[in-house]
Amino acid sequence: MPALLANVRINTTDRLDDFKSGLRDLCGLFEEYHIKVRGPFAAQSIQFAHSILEQRLYTYQHLSCEDWIESSQIILSHIQSNEIHIFLEDHKRCCSKKEYASVLKEFASRKLDYLPYSFFRAQQLDTSNILPLGITQGDHLCSFQLDTTTRPLLLAISPRYCTFSLCSIVSKRYLQLLFRSCSQPNKIYSSKLLTICILLFGYPRYKSLISALNTLLSHVKCIICLYTPDSPFNLEQSIQERLLSPRTSLVVGVPRYEMFANSDDDNGAYGESLVKRGRTHTVPLVNPANTTPTSPIFQLNLKASEQFDLTYYSRVSRITAPPQVRVSLIYGRVMLRTQQLEKLLEPGTDLYLYTTSSPILMAESDALVEYQVYDTIFPLPCV
Repeated sequence: MPALLANVRINTTDRLDDFKSGLRDLCGLFEEYHIKVRGPFAAQSIQFAHSILEQRLYTYQHLSCEDWIESSQIILSHIQSNEIHIFLEDHKRCCSKKEYASVLKEFASRKLDYLPYSFFRAQQLDTSNILPLGITQGDHLCSFQLDTTTRPLLLAISPRYCTFSLCSIVSKRYLQLLFRSCSQPNKIYSSKLLTICILLFGYPRYKSLISALNTLLSHVKCIICLYTPDSPFNLEQSIQERLLSPRTSLVVGVPRYEMFANSDDDNGAYGESLVKRGRTHTVPLVNPANTTPTSPIFQLNLKASEQFDLTYYSRVSRITAPPQVRVSLIYGRVMLRTQQLEKLLEPGTDLYLYTTSSPILMAESDALVEYQVYDTIFPLPCV
């Protein structure tokens, strides 16, 4: 049976809810659950994990929170399984539990090293463009050998492909290799240095430069971090980088269907996040904070039986605060419907909703409605 590894920061009630729902969603799929939680909601998170996982849970709250790679490397040393699912609370399962269990089984039987389980479209690598890599086809995934022969082909097919992403199933062997490549005792992080590199070389060439510098610095036990040492993202790598030896050969998997999706991040593929699909944040809201930028106030003259769609999706890649709409009925009779709500509007009463919940106004008589959109991307102030 595979293992689950989680080293996450839970610092808001929303993230706590995501942690609980995500862990509950994966309960029963793994023989071992190895969990460390950082942040102000760590105790509540661990208490919940104990309540549903019981004897299968191993916790590591005593480990330092200052170096993610160091603490995760210690956790890995206690994992018995050769197949590891890295848990991220903001990635939600889209396939059935039975399907994902089959994916885990096929990963093990084919002795894969790496399979991204999320960002299905953003990976820019799927079953339609992997034929030149010399593939093996399975029921739930395809696979290929990533080595000196196929690497140039993969770079041409998908220049932004991640050869390691945190949202993945990974072999213990591959994870050990990654940790060893990143776990130098002397870590260097400078936001100014990285900004200069980005400005001079651009993305993704600056990452190739840092990777080359790290190869040299490894001889003096140093490494340049792209993020602060407490961040897990220092472990991630793109096809542009060479954290491991060129001689390293990996068996890489490509899923046949979407297994997980991120709550709020498209990662370059618009519409991939759940919030863009209206799959999250569908409950009515209270008045947004006064600091949230708004559109002008608009009025709608609706005829009886006329409908008006209030759906709005921000085009930014990551939505940190989902856009909202304020609706107010001036006169008439109007029904408002969303994916989870049906409500008859009351004259003079404001109703706040997430615009990603596909709210639709349905006029039962001639009516006048006022609406205003709130989104953090709007300029301040908006008059």
